[in-house]
Amino acid sequence: MKKLVYLLIAVSLMLALVPTVALAHTEDDPHIVTLLAGQTDPIGEVHVWNDADNLYVKFVSTGDCLLETHVAVEGVLDDIPQTKKHNPIPGQFEFSDPHACVQEYTYEIPLTWPAGTELYIAAHAATGVEDSMWVFSNGDESFTAYTGPGTASYPCIASTRTGTAVPTWQHPDWGSVTSQFTHGGTWIWEAYRAVDPICGTVVDFEETFDIPGEFTDGTLWVTADNGYEAYLNGTLLVTDGLSGDWRNSNLTESFVTTDHDVWRSVEIATWLQLTGNTLRFETANEYFNTDDGRGSAGTVDSNPGGLIYEAEITYYADGETAWGAGTRFTEDKNWATYFTYTIQEPPPPPILVVSSLQNFSGTGWGGWSCPPEYPNVIDGGVSKTNTQPFVPADYPVNQVAAVPGATLDGYTFPVFPHYTYGTWYTGETGWAVHNGGTAQNLYVYVYCGQ
Repeated sequence: MKKLVYLLIAVSLMLALVPTVALAHTEDDPHIVTLLAGQTDPIGEVHVWNDADNLYVKFVSTGDCLLETHVAVEGVLDDIPQTKKHNPIPGQFEFSDPHACVQEYTYEIPLTWPAGTELYIAAHAATGVEDSMWVFSNGDESFTAYTGPGTASYPCIASTRTGTAVPTWQHPDWGSVTSQFTHGGTWIWEAYRAVDPICGTVVDFEETFDIPGEFTDGTLWVTADNGYEAYLNGTLLVTDGLSGDWRNSNLTESFVTTDHDVWRSVEIATWLQLTGNTLRFETANEYFNTDDGRGSAGTVDSNPGGLIYEAEITYYADGETAWGAGTRFTEDKNWATYFTYTIQEPPPPPILVVSSLQNFSGTGWGGWSCPPEYPNVIDGGVSKTNTQPFVPADYPVNQVAAVPGATLDGYTFPVFPHYTYGTWYTGETGWAVHNGGTAQNLYVYVYCGQ
């Protein structure tokens, strides 16, 4: 097929060529600065570009989590929030967001500066790495213990004790569950041996802790001899081995049962907080005597008390402060930096290129090119008319954007039957068409951009 004179139609079929304009930075070809942590450690990049409506600042991490990002964009450097000593204040930057560990994040900033304006940009990130911590029973817990009231046939003297828990004597029957706790948890009680093996005891344990970074997950594993209720920050998480109004009961088997060989796990992240967490375990060791179905009165061997737990919490450990590389705000100890970006003239909108009428034989080939000033193929097709709205062909055609790597019915760009792209100018692109079997007359159109 011979190459025909083309029409350049900018939507309204105006016959004109738009002058060449320097290409602006785009999302695919942004202005890039290195994202530096600790002043010298590259951990990613900051990408900047603009279109006609917005300025875009994109953080891209190559490893560490981005936990917070902050961006200041000003036409005057001193308008970026700073202390009197010219140290920037990221928390006062206009564009700021916290993140739950992201690798990329983009700010879309309305464009209020004309093309050619030089902007000062401070791009700050707080980074972190995923880590975990364990909170477990080890004898650091505080406790308050209450002797059970006993029964009518065996009344007990009320007693209250407070102190710090200790690792306790472990009954041989606890071995199967103890082996499931592998991150430091050990059996604890108010004393090494049960204080009230007959009357039974209510013991409340508390452990407080902070989390050194933004948390994402948490799980508690727990069991006790005999029963327990586990709370986190006042919320009941899980209970086992207790029934009814057990706290005000005589701790007999109607209220407290043995279930020490079963451990429970429960999700806790919902109720966690960064600081001041309190794990509370309200536990009970049962009343143990002949008037409650036992063959003999309880002893320190036959009726021990114990609690064991472990909690794993996943969080993002504090990493380092990172800045988009550039010029330091000040030469003192603060190494924070800014960089500049000049607002680019956005590329003009795509143009529409429409061929003259092409006469396709049954299996004929055709095509059309984008001009050198607009070499990027955006879309294309065939039509029975040369004006919009375009009218689809009556019969099937095979077609493809004629760009490097394109293939069509056994042929590969730039060579198609009777039409070789690249003969008009280096880098020539366009639209290639192969008719499907029935002769028809069609126009080929291509949307071309810079």
